[in-house]
Amino acid sequence: MSRCYTVVQDDNLTVIARRFGLRGWRAIYDHPWNAAFRRRRPNPDLIHPGDIICIPDPNEATGTRSFDFIRRAVAAARIDIIEDTDNDQVVGATEPAAALVRIGLWDRAFDASGNLRNGVAEASNFIGRDSRRFYFRVRDPGAAGNTVNIEWRTLLANGSDDDAPANPRLTLTQTAAGSHVFVSKAVMLVTNDLDAGQAANSGLSAPNPDAGTRNRGQSNHRLRRARLDGLVQATYRPSGAASPVRVTRPLFSRSPDERRRLPARVINYGSAATAAYINGQFNEANRIWNVVGLQVDPGAATNRAVPAAATNGAGQYSGSHDNAQEVAAMADLLPITPDDTLTVVFVSMVGSNAYTTVAQRLNSALGNRFFVFINLGLPLSGTTLAHELHHLIFNRFDTAVSDEFISFNTTPAANIGTARGIAIPDVRIRRRIHQQNNPTPNQDFCADNITNWHRRTRLTRDPALASLAAADDTTGNTLVRPF
Repeated sequence: MSRCYTVVQDDNLTVIARRFGLRGWRAIYDHPWNAAFRRRRPNPDLIHPGDIICIPDPNEATGTRSFDFIRRAVAAARIDIIEDTDNDQVVGATEPAAALVRIGLWDRAFDASGNLRNGVAEASNFIGRDSRRFYFRVRDPGAAGNTVNIEWRTLLANGSDDDAPANPRLTLTQTAAGSHVFVSKAVMLVTNDLDAGQAANSGLSAPNPDAGTRNRGQSNHRLRRARLDGLVQATYRPSGAASPVRVTRPLFSRSPDERRRLPARVINYGSAATAAYINGQFNEANRIWNVVGLQVDPGAATNRAVPAAATNGAGQYSGSHDNAQEVAAMADLLPITPDDTLTVVFVSMVGSNAYTTVAQRLNSALGNRFFVFINLGLPLSGTTLAHELHHLIFNRFDTAVSDEFISFNTTPAANIGTARGIAIPDVRIRRRIHQQNNPTPNQDFCADNITNWHRRTRLTRDPALASLAAADDTTGNTLVRPF
């Protein structure tokens, strides 16, 4: 009596035939009831776990003959996310599978002139050089040819699509002839649509139709927007009837959780700032700080009258370090402000666009309270709040840095853009946080790298430095909380 059988890992037609008392593998393969199986698997060496075959009755006169060689079921295909553990822009079969991914730092993205590196070679490409790039690897003994394709996207925390472009295809190339191991070019996650929309060289060579620059939404575009609490997912579809295989990984370590939160109180002096403007400043700040795993959480805005003594004759706040107008503002704010907090104050200002009370004052007892004053009507593309936050997070003042940095960079983005003839916003101007003082930011357990200074707890507030120098007892903050 014939029966159905499902192929399992390490099965082969010869062993299956022997198991059921048949004379040879052809008793199975040539049986009329396995015609559909033969069409699906024209090479009897390439059978797969999950294939269903008919096992004929051993008493049937099939005229089969036995062969001495073994025909094995092909191992199931597998897809992994991997990292370049030795940072040589070469990855293959030996790298361990990664348990998580992180958002790209753009830390080696720009040349000495401030231009984006976007070459075909990984070593000359802003994605291929990034400290937090990653790769997809497929192992498929049943794959034919030198390339395979996968689909990749990002997911929200609930598992629904986040950045899932119209054409999510990414091409993987075989590492060596006959290896059946395929690896992608480096890919990178970003936090915002400006970065996600950056055209990127695919890294592929002609005659591949996707060779050269690829744009968002096209196949072999190597960037995806992601959220701090989200996931990245890739799907590989083996040829034939085998089921798709997937890999899904979280952004940042979740156990222990390396992500952090920064709560912020909000004061709307004069009730002049709109909700859209307040939310816009915090949203832009999060697009910058989410890159390093930090989420800024604003509380509900409190509308409050501006003290008359804190303004000039036109009703504008004219405060600065320890002057009379700042003292008047502090006299109003300090009694309603808990210690060890950040307060962002939106107010019509004159004399500056924004400033942060980094250093202690002689005329106001700040304690461990920090205040950021933000002028009204500033373009969100200037990322003003994002810049001011680095002062209190790092406990440092500004110093001379390259145009791409928002940390320590005191020159407004618009001024840089005007000087360079670049319309703002642009990926090259005031959007990056420093990666410095430790060559391996992903293995920076003491948070020595500037990228990770938001996770440092400073031991003293003064003196705050105007320097990129290595961390000391004054570096860090006491405001950042667990995620």
